[in-house]
Amino acid sequence: MKNIKVGTKMKYWKNLTDKEKKEVYEEVCKSELYQDVLNEIGSGWCTEFSEIFMMYKNAETENGELITVERFKEIILDKLRMYL
Repeated sequence: MKNIKVGTKMKYWKNLTDKEKKEVYEEVCKSELYQDVLNEIGSGWCTEFSEIFMMYKNAETENGELITVERFKEIILDKLRMYL
């Protein structure tokens, strides 16, 4: 997955625009893991996954630390792994 960066600094999830967050969602949906889950259990879980993404969409911190875009992707991919 690509890194969304400003200069050499990693961007924080809370600073992304809704458009950028949607791009991350679409990137996750194109991931090999997403496709594996889709192939394994069908499309019935897609709504649930979208709801999980929306639940985390406004997250800003984890254990008191700001969440980077990369960490957000890790969290979402971990949620995907639960389906396998």
